[in-house]
Amino acid sequence: MNSIFFLSSPLNDFAHQIDWLTTLKIAGILALIIFAAGAILRAIFGKGSSLTRSISATLNILLIYATAIVLYCYFPSLRSWLDTLPFITLTPDHFFIWGLSGLPELIFYPAILRLAVLAFFVNMLEAYLPQGRNLVSWYLFRLITGLSAFALYIGFSYLVDSFAPDIFGTWAKTIILGFWGIILLIAVLKLLLSAVLAVINPILGACYAFFFTSLFGKQFSKAILTTVFMVFIVYYLNQTGFTQVFFGDLSLVTYGPVSIILLVVLYLFGRLL
Repeated sequence: MNSIFFLSSPLNDFAHQIDWLTTLKIAGILALIIFAAGAILRAIFGKGSSLTRSISATLNILLIYATAIVLYCYFPSLRSWLDTLPFITLTPDHFFIWGLSGLPELIFYPAILRLAVLAFFVNMLEAYLPQGRNLVSWYLFRLITGLSAFALYIGFSYLVDSFAPDIFGTWAKTIILGFWGIILLIAVLKLLLSAVLAVINPILGACYAFFFTSLFGKQFSKAILTTVFMVFIVYYLNQTGFTQVFFGDLSLVTYGPVSIILLVVLYLFGRLL
């Protein structure tokens, strides 16, 4: 693909000018926005709601991206497995964060579908794996969650790309709009009809029970929310001009504080929200 699809900012030399203060500022503002959103959602929906869990999964996905970029930089033999991550393009020298403005449908919807699959795996593992009893075990299980979700995503992407490539191609828009539309429609009908839904249409009632009550089914609706949050983050990074970084600029001094912010916010979400 032409890199014009990935860069929405005219600041093409931003990566060369970036310093740790600029990076820390961008990450800090984003962390405040995410944490404020989580606090508001907890106040409205209570602790451990699907919305706050979806934001927690979003933070876990950011860690997956950060890990993938480091692996791509230092372990060239793994690069072929990392190219399927949506909304970024990795090259031998740097990585691009896609610009959303003017992105063609045949690129946008497959990326959304891939992101939704990754979000589903992260949410599913977050739901089934233990939370951990102390700080060390909590972070250990988050690491296991991230790596396992990444491995499942890569395996699923490989199977689809090998045997049914149209799923992440021309069918992606239909799958996203159709499947997500059904879930959202069921949620709206439940909101409007409440308990009457199961009486009026048992099939809709059963669908609602699966997608919004069962532990496994709830991961589909949470994946939608996580995907939306991730797209917001991509949009935010586009707006700040943070659209590409050269691997030669990666350093512990520059990105260490960013990683610490992300880990702290993830822990606060898991423990407090």
